[in-house]
Amino acid sequence: MEKLFKLIFVLYSRTKMIRQLLSVRNKQKTYQLSKIFVSFAIALSFLILPIVHANEQMILDYDDDILADTMIFDATPDTNYGSSPMMRTYKTTGEHIRSYVMFSLDNLTHISPNSIVTAKWYGYVYRVDGDVINAHIYGVNATWNENRLLWGSQPCSTAENNPGNDNCNGTASDSLTNLASGNWYSFDVLPALRKALAEKKSDISFVILANEDWLGDGAGQYYYTKEEKTNANLVHYLNVTYVPPTKAGFQLSSKMIYIIIIIFLLVIIRILLWYINSLHKKVK
Repeated sequence: MEKLFKLIFVLYSRTKMIRQLLSVRNKQKTYQLSKIFVSFAIALSFLILPIVHANEQMILDYDDDILADTMIFDATPDTNYGSSPMMRTYKTTGEHIRSYVMFSLDNLTHISPNSIVTAKWYGYVYRVDGDVINAHIYGVNATWNENRLLWGSQPCSTAENNPGNDNCNGTASDSLTNLASGNWYSFDVLPALRKALAEKKSDISFVILANEDWLGDGAGQYYYTKEEKTNANLVHYLNVTYVPPTKAGFQLSSKMIYIIIIIFLLVIIRILLWYINSLHKKVK
């Protein structure tokens, strides 16, 4: 964008130079020529700016569209944690804790799945347990209620380190290792989001878990849920970047756009120089 305005400034400077060149003998014609030249520049900017804008990626943060987030604990299978301001993943001998999150897709229903460029779940780890802190995120293909979710009623399988079943993907969308407290982490969930949009779903869910085959001391991490008020700016969110629908069928790189602009300007300058030449010949 900055380069475009620089080109327009150069165009204006050329206009001023031409005006000075012909100011003595042909003031009126030079003035008219200058107006034509500047008009071309303005018209060009209005033509190009929408194209540049159409080639920019829109960014949408879903931190305000969390539908549900909670955790479930196999040691307390009949306890619901839907109102808790925190959720966690944890694994120690005989104990498992998983976290579930759900986001609305209402703002993406008009977007083609292939127009989604990136999709990442961001979680702020404010505390960890243990020394080897790993996390895995899986897509969930079923809806659930955060105020009713229990260990035994979860949509995913309760098998260790393998939540896959008819309602839950058996392969992690992404995995991270060596998580530390006081840091934001992002998990790539692009395939899961594209799949949900292709199936015309109104929401998307994920389950986050630690290494559930861990046999040592307990290990896991803590995240804030939407119920957290004091640290609301540290609540997890889904970040999506996508190409606007107006770009469909008309994709130009920024480099190509600038090349077209330069060629167009060179043609205009060439025409104007030819016109100036003809004016000089008439004066002589």
